[in-house]
Amino acid sequence: MKKYAVLGLGRFGQNLAVELANMGNEVLAVDINEEHLVPIQDYVTHVAIADVVDEDAVRELGIEEFDGVIIGIGNDIQSSIMCAIICKDCNVSSLWAKASSELHAKALRKIGVDRVVLVEKEMGVRIAHHIANNNIVDYIALSSDHQMVEIEAKPEWVNKTISGVNFRTKYGINIIGVRRNEEFIVSPQADFSINEGDILCIIGKNIAIDKI
Repeated sequence: MKKYAVLGLGRFGQNLAVELANMGNEVLAVDINEEHLVPIQDYVTHVAIADVVDEDAVRELGIEEFDGVIIGIGNDIQSSIMCAIICKDCNVSSLWAKASSELHAKALRKIGVDRVVLVEKEMGVRIAHHIANNNIVDYIALSSDHQMVEIEAKPEWVNKTISGVNFRTKYGINIIGVRRNEEFIVSPQADFSINEGDILCIIGKNIAIDKI
């Protein structure tokens, strides 16, 4: 179990805090508005009413003791940046923050935020891949030229083993997992047989995956 603090509880922060708690983590949810805490107070470990742009208030939370801190403030850019500066001054070990624009994201990165999340942009990219590729179940960009996708097993792969399809040589991709019904098989072996309805988690260069 790890400890996380979520600062700022709009819809993004609320959903994030609850999901982290559902995964078995200790979660502190913080917002200046009590109304934002009420919907999730029964789902997270701790809630606190505090102004996350008040340095003294943030320090009292002891956020330097957490494994990760996530700033959920998106629309109020000034508050987001001020909160990030305070968190960096508190020597937070891992700092994530939501950004509302590329300029906002750039400012957060310059402050030293470890990971900036452009929710609308990332979701837009994922939905675009779903729309353009009916057989893609999910998509994550790993870099400018590599991606990871979940793709439905093609008919020509069914009842064949991974080595039989020869994914690496024929397609230039690697199979890192297979989702079969409610089960997820990690790093399937070469003799793993693909069934109809299997969802393959594959990783490779964009050009290779686009060809598939």
